[in-house]
Amino acid sequence: MSDQSVSLIRLLWAARSINLCCGILQHFAGGGLSAIISRTRAQNLSLRELEREYIFEMLRRTGGNKKRAAEILGLDRKTLYRKLEEYRADGDSPEL
Repeated sequence: MSDQSVSLIRLLWAARSINLCCGILQHFAGGGLSAIISRTRAQNLSLRELEREYIFEMLRRTGGNKKRAAEILGLDRKTLYRKLEEYRADGDSPEL
């Protein structure tokens, strides 16, 4: 099994969220997961930080289109907005 496959399995196990897992798998199918896996390894991200990083990456890739980002992530739009509010309250917002 390749290092990337092992990393994917660990990432999916850590996520434990069916919606986030679906989004990760969709993104992996497009080949863009390696950068997130590399950052996760280098920075020892927590699950919350990983989720935030992944959500922000989808917002960057969709040019800030929250509806499309939510679809890719497998989240309801209201859930995405709630998460963004939580991040904003922590002083963190995506750079688009």
